[in-house]
Amino acid sequence: MPDFNVEAHWCCETVRHWQAKVEGHLVYWGPFPPQAAYGYGMICDCKGYRFRGTCRHVKQAEEMRCGWQAFVHGDEPTEDGKCPRCGGPVTAERYAV
Repeated sequence: MPDFNVEAHWCCETVRHWQAKVEGHLVYWGPFPPQAAYGYGMICDCKGYRFRGTCRHVKQAEEMRCGWQAFVHGDEPTEDGKCPRCGGPVTAERYAV
């Protein structure tokens, strides 16, 4: 069995949990379903999402969510420990490489 090295990489907190109001509807990004520890996705509380599984609110919210990860996108947090893209809080994620 191969050995893995565990490395810590910075990411914006919107990578794990994020929510926004879009045209009066709550759009949530996080574990799907919310209690699960697997599978991330974006869900909306509108009737259109419940019927079709997608809606215009989700499409608009996808453009609003940062989702920055140093491991994927490069860069480092700012000097004051903020996300370089949106200026929000960052957290360290551990990856086996």
